[in-house]
Amino acid sequence: MDLERARQFARRALPEVIESEPPGGKWVGHTIGVNEIAIPDLVLFTCTRLLGFRSSRPREKMRWQISGRFGSTVAVLVLEKFGLRLYVPSGTPEEDVNNVRKLIQKAAKVALPHLRALAEVAISAGHVTIENRLGRFDGSYRYFRRAAERAYEQKQEPPVILKSDESGTPTAWTFSPFANVTEGGYLAGAMLEAYFSKLEHLLVLVLPFVDFAPDNGALTRFVGDTWDSKFKTVFDINADRGAHTAYRTLRQLMDELRNPQAHGGFEKRGASFFFHADGATCALPAKLSAYSATPEMLVSNIPPATFKSICERIDEVDQLLAQSRIRFGLMFAESGLDPVFSPEARNLYRQAMQSEDGFPDFLDWQGRMQDDYANMDD
Repeated sequence: MDLERARQFARRALPEVIESEPPGGKWVGHTIGVNEIAIPDLVLFTCTRLLGFRSSRPREKMRWQISGRFGSTVAVLVLEKFGLRLYVPSGTPEEDVNNVRKLIQKAAKVALPHLRALAEVAISAGHVTIENRLGRFDGSYRYFRRAAERAYEQKQEPPVILKSDESGTPTAWTFSPFANVTEGGYLAGAMLEAYFSKLEHLLVLVLPFVDFAPDNGALTRFVGDTWDSKFKTVFDINADRGAHTAYRTLRQLMDELRNPQAHGGFEKRGASFFFHADGATCALPAKLSAYSATPEMLVSNIPPATFKSICERIDEVDQLLAQSRIRFGLMFAESGLDPVFSPEARNLYRQAMQSEDGFPDFLDWQGRMQDDYANMDD
């Protein structure tokens, strides 16, 4: 829906919503909860862009303000630091206040058809901001890593005697000799899954800091790619020695441990099968000499020694990434800032990357700007 059609639609849908200056007198405020309006700017968009309202400039702890007649009631809508507030003249009947609430909710919905069309164009062009959730993914990874370490280090519980004979000799007992290995393996598997989720998220966040053009749907396609396709887009693993080492390590972790766990315990090319052969008294493992049958491997795919190796290899990859071409993007992502993919923002990032020493100052400046916006500081 183009803008003119959207405006005509809004005027037909909201004939009783008209811009109006608020009268003097005493006003009473009401909170508009997120269960009523999840995205306050949808109301602002409808009222200003489609119905022609004017909005006040941002002030301390206030992002925007509009006023108008909603049905029979003149009201003021203000987006404040702690949410959307509705102000009506003192003494306004509750029925009228509720009617204003309904009209506000309707105004939010009126904007949707036009905004959906705008979103499609903007996303295809790469004019987007990505929410930085690296801290959440990293927190999950580190939580499972610490939990696995604690589980593997647990002392073996002594047998629990269930029954003894007349001489006191145990005749029945219960014993879980590898409980710590089993529990540690579960947690280590979750750790590995969390790490690859973190890696995929990171590879998206660093894109504005490498030679990547997000237009023509490229960003959407990139997000849908597999982790290894993402990695090869960000890095030239044939020319970048460190990236090649990191990729090879990640590929091994993926093929040997993560993929079998994520795909029902099956490895590629039948490596998880046991085949039949004349002359053998049992089905033989397809891995043959690579097959491990230690007691610990029988109770967990990730025994302590394997867990230690995984952690060492992950730490090695993290060190390589911190020294690679994405180091600026990694610093930006770890700061918690949301990367912007517009041409103007990417040009700003390129300028900041000209100085290794000055980049932390750039992050501080960006952080203050983001904090001021979030806190609605003037």
